[in-house]
Amino acid sequence: MIKLVDLLEKSRVTFQLEQERGYHIFYQMMTAHIPELIELALLTTNPYDFPMCSMGKITVASIDDKLELEATDNAIDILGFTNEEKMSIYRMTGAVLHHGNMKFKQKQREEQAEPDGTEDADKVAYLLGLNSADMLKGLCYPRVK
Repeated sequence: MIKLVDLLEKSRVTFQLEQERGYHIFYQMMTAHIPELIELALLTTNPYDFPMCSMGKITVASIDDKLELEATDNAIDILGFTNEEKMSIYRMTGAVLHHGNMKFKQKQREEQAEPDGTEDADKVAYLLGLNSADMLKGLCYPRVK
């Protein structure tokens, strides 16, 4: 029995070394090779708009992100996902990128954070089908029951 294991390291989302990239899907989607993904995920084609994508390498000579996006999109179809499910995957991926742009600041005289602007939080909430204010409340004022 052969096992295939993909290692999804949290650190690859939040930090890359100078010679590394984050998850390839981020760069694939920003190629605009499937143009509707830019609008669907509220992205731009500039990786420098997303700090998660611009800490390390932006491009890799041996990787054609446009061809890789075609392969990724085809693989999702082969796995039997519906078009709605596939679009949800792309929206969630966009939400991860926008989440990396969210900024928080410490509340004065408190050990609690508050949003430092809501533009990116609004995008994350929209992409995930959430209410932005409720999402920010959950992030800034978590309650353990």
